[in-house]
Amino acid sequence: MFDDAFSDSETSVRNIRELGPAHANAHFTHDIDDFIREGGCTPAIWARSKGMATRLLGITFMREPLGIYVRTDDPIDSIQALTGKRFALPVWPQLVFDFWRVAAHKGITSALDAHEMQAPDVQFVDVLENENPHRRMNLGKEELVAKDDHSEYSGQLHALLNGDVDAIFAKGAESAIVVRQSRGRIRLLYDVNTSTDTHHHINNSTPRLLTCSSNLLDNHPDAVRTYVAEIIDAAQWAKDNPKALRSFVARECSIHTTDIDRFFPGGYENDFLPLLSDEFIELARTMKEFMLEQGYIKRDFSFKDWICAEPIQSAISGQITKPVPERQE
Repeated sequence: MFDDAFSDSETSVRNIRELGPAHANAHFTHDIDDFIREGGCTPAIWARSKGMATRLLGITFMREPLGIYVRTDDPIDSIQALTGKRFALPVWPQLVFDFWRVAAHKGITSALDAHEMQAPDVQFVDVLENENPHRRMNLGKEELVAKDDHSEYSGQLHALLNGDVDAIFAKGAESAIVVRQSRGRIRLLYDVNTSTDTHHHINNSTPRLLTCSSNLLDNHPDAVRTYVAEIIDAAQWAKDNPKALRSFVARECSIHTTDIDRFFPGGYENDFLPLLSDEFIELARTMKEFMLEQGYIKRDFSFKDWICAEPIQSAISGQITKPVPERQE
């Protein structure tokens, strides 16, 4: 789609993997001048807080699993029963920004709050995760590998099964992988999504943010508009082609297509459209406040000044329109 959209211009869209390992951290630092990032909200918030010149173009919110897991043979039957127990908090020394830790901290905090508990009611235990943090990030079209049974929760799973901790948090499609990796030895105790408070559902990937470098927007605004228009076209295609979408999602997330039914909410194909609604902005701002309160970012910033609504308004209003090409499953 991008190749077609930019065929008559001097712009091309490339994956940052093509720049080599030296630039792998750009997904977090946003330190490439002509860069567009789509992904979890916490790295984008962290980079903006550190003073990186970026703009927020759009937000999506797709509910995903936010699970508290315990051992299958553990008689614990409620979050309240974990009072005084040990929760794993991952430590990723290879990451320039440890978004996994933020995600676990927020997920556990939300689970506790949903049961009228607080962080001092439990113990947090640091658990080392020493895998390659870029293994499944920014995958290219030819590198998508499904059915990966080695999760980003391997260290925490090991700690749980060895009795070093009593509970772990796992989110998103990775939940399917760690459950499969456990070979039936862990079970879901509580899904934060069952809370009636939407603020509990906020995590690293809920919401996801579409951001770009200010340099790109200032010097190549038409390219940004075209990119956003393509994202909107792709979101419409996803809505219209849920069957074909399953294969793309399964490949990119390294899960089975059957995992989608178990771990993704019904109607998820309708949630790919980026918006700048007041609701979505407030959800993202809430995550920023959590990160600030917990010390994951040191400097506050204005969401109002961060947002640039013009590209998405231009695309949605039809100022940029083109037929959506047919795609092969």
